[in-house]
Order: sequence, then structure tokens, then C-alpha cells
Amino acid sequence: MVSFGEKHGAFLRPRLKRLQDVQDEIYRQLQLLIPQDVTLFDEFTSRVAGSPLLRMDVLERHPYTHFLRLTYFFEHGQGEEFAPEPEFVSPDGRRVVRKSKIVARDYFNQIQHVELIYYITHPDGRSERLVHAFPMRYIYRFEAEHLLVRCGFEVQELYADYDKNPYGSKYPGELVFVASKVSEEVI
Repeated sequence: MVSFGEKHGAFLRPRLKRLQDVQDEIYRQLQLLIPQDVTLFDEFTSRVAGSPLLRMDVLERHPYTHFLRLTYFFEHGQGEEFAPEPEFVSPDGRRVVRKSKIVARDYFNQIQHVELIYYITHPDGRSERLVHAFPMRYIYRFEAEHLLVRCGFEVQELYADYDKNPYGSKYPGELVFVASKVSEEVI
């Protein structure tokens, strides 16, 4: 295991003098995942016992390095639909149930590959299943606050849901911001 700090009393001090050792260990661990024929293919998968399937895409190749995108595929969640919403009836009489599932996660780019599944029952009894697949980028609290400030807004409130429960009171919760445009003073 790689340690990024040394404990001195109650404090953890970084061991920057050992940075080359850290880089070497990370490189060694990555070599365990990458097949020998990496130069032949642009995408491949790897699995370590007890871990989810890891897909690796080669984004760029250079003489002494490769740029990879790593995406985990969670098999236990694949095929499992969750978060069923209440059934609703459309104006033309169709009954619709919407469910969703996460097919894959790309932690590096903060993207989830999501499917919305619609189960539709027509008034004549026919049924159909429609799937809308798309990538969805998720955002963290401080990233959202930073973007709002950069766009000239000031955050007034932050809630965990639309019922105005305090942020952090629910997990996973939502990010519901109340923000106002900062007035620009003319000089």
C-alpha cells in the first residue's frame, strides 16, 4: 500500500521527498491491470478478483506514455431497475410506469450512463417497453457553487430537496440552490 504521509504526533505531514516512490507504485499497480497487447487495441477490459469490470479506453498514444480513460461497470446493478415512480395515466389513456438504472459510471469525468425505462400499457391492452439511454454528468456542491459565482450569482440558500430540508440532512439528497444575480456597479 502507498502511504502519502508520515504521522508526527497529531499531525499528518506529506512525504514529498518520496514522490517518485509513489509514482512508481501507482505505475506498477496500473501495469497489473493493463494487458500486454495494449499497443494493439484502443479499448479493452480488465478484472481484478472481487472488483467490478474495468473498461480502459486509450485516448492518446505517445512514445513513452498513454492517456487512458477508466470506467467501472457494476454488474450487480446491471439489469436491475430501481426508483420506480408512481404510475400515471396520459391524456390518451395510456398507463405509464417509469423506472431507471445506472449502466456504468465514469468517475474520472463524473458521468453516469443512465437508462430511463418506460413501461406503457395502451387502452387496448397492448404493452410496450421504451428505453431512453443517455450519459448524465453529475456535479458536486462546491463545483456548483463555484460555477454560480463565476456566472455572477450569489448563493442565498442550499437545500437537500424541494421541501427545503437542510443540506446534509438526507443522503443522497439533492442540490437545490437559491441564488440571486449580483448587481453590477457601474464605475
